[in-house]
Amino acid sequence: MRVRAVRSSPLNPEGCSRCYCSGLSEDCEEQGGFTTAQISVSTPSVLPVVSQSNLKGVVSGVFVQDGDVLLDVRHLDTSGLFGPLYWKLPNLFTGNKLMSYGGTLSYSAVFYAEDGQGLTNQEPQVLMRGGTLRSWLTEHRWRYFNSVSEKAVTRSDFMMVLSNVQYVIVKASYGSRLQQSRIANITMETAVEEEAEVTGDMARQIESCDCPWGYSGLSCQNCAPGFFRQPLSEISPRNQRSLFVRPCVPCRCNSHSLRCDPETGACQDCEHHTSGPNCELCAAGYYGDVRGSVSDCSLCGCPLRGNSFSPTCEQTAAKVGYVCTNCSSGYEGQHCER
Repeated sequence: MRVRAVRSSPLNPEGCSRCYCSGLSEDCEEQGGFTTAQISVSTPSVLPVVSQSNLKGVVSGVFVQDGDVLLDVRHLDTSGLFGPLYWKLPNLFTGNKLMSYGGTLSYSAVFYAEDGQGLTNQEPQVLMRGGTLRSWLTEHRWRYFNSVSEKAVTRSDFMMVLSNVQYVIVKASYGSRLQQSRIANITMETAVEEEAEVTGDMARQIESCDCPWGYSGLSCQNCAPGFFRQPLSEISPRNQRSLFVRPCVPCRCNSHSLRCDPETGACQDCEHHTSGPNCELCAAGYYGDVRGSVSDCSLCGCPLRGNSFSPTCEQTAAKVGYVCTNCSSGYEGQHCER
C-alpha cells in the first residue's frame, strides 16, 4: 500500500514524515533493505580554512599531525577571511546525500584560545548549502542561515539541500584570540543496500516514491532513461524558484535515438546513419535532410555506392542531390565520376 508519509521514527518527534519525492509525488513508503555505513576520510589531508564570505579559503597554516588536521593561526593568512573560521569538508561529503537523511554527521574538535568565551561561540557550528558536534541529518535541529526565526527548516527544504550538497563547513574558531584548532574523525552516515558483509544498523526514514513518467530514483531525484534536465533558459525565473528539481523532458534526438545525457541532453547512440548532439546531422558518408524518418540519410555514391572514391558528401543547397567532398587523388566531378 502506498501512503503519503514515511512511517514514524524515534528521530522524528512529529511522527510520520510527509513524502518529499522532489515535490513530484505524494505517494511513498519507507524503503527497507538498507543498512547504515560511514562516509569518512580514510587518510587525513589538509583542509581549506574558509569564512562565510570566502568559501575558497586558504591552506596556509594548516597541517596534518597525528591523524588530526591542525590549524596554527600564527601561520594563517587571514587577509581574505572575515568573521569566524570554518573547515571546508572534502568533496566526498558533497553531491547527492539523500541517502544520509536520518543519519549523523560527527567529528572531533579541539581548540586552544586565550579565552574560551567569545562572540564566535555564538556562530553556527555547521553550515551546509544545497548544528552541533553530532547532529542527526533531519530537519529538526537545523535552522535557516541568516534568519531571524528560530523555526526549524522544513523537511522539503532540508531534503532539497541534501539532494545536491554544494559544501559543508564546520566551525574552526572558538573563544577569543584563537591560537590553534584541530578536527578529526569526520564521518557522515549513509544508507547502503543490505549485504552479508555489511554489519551496520538498519537505515530508517529512507523514502521510496511512486515517481511520475520521466523520473526515477528513490526520491524521484533523477531523470529516467530517455529524459534529461530541461535547460534553465527554458524555465522562467518565477518557476525556477518554486521547483525542487529541474523538470525532466524527453530527449530531443529527432526520433533517431532513445538515449541522451541526463544533464546536458546530448544524444547518445544515434541510429539510422545520423550524428550530432541531437542526431540532427547525417553521419559521414551519408546525405539527406533529417526530419525524423528512418530513411532521412542515404549512402553517398561517389560515383557508386558500392565503388565510392570519397568518404564524405554533402547535400546540395537546393536539397535535390549531393556533392562528394573528398574525391580520391585522380578523381574529380560532383560525384567523383571523372
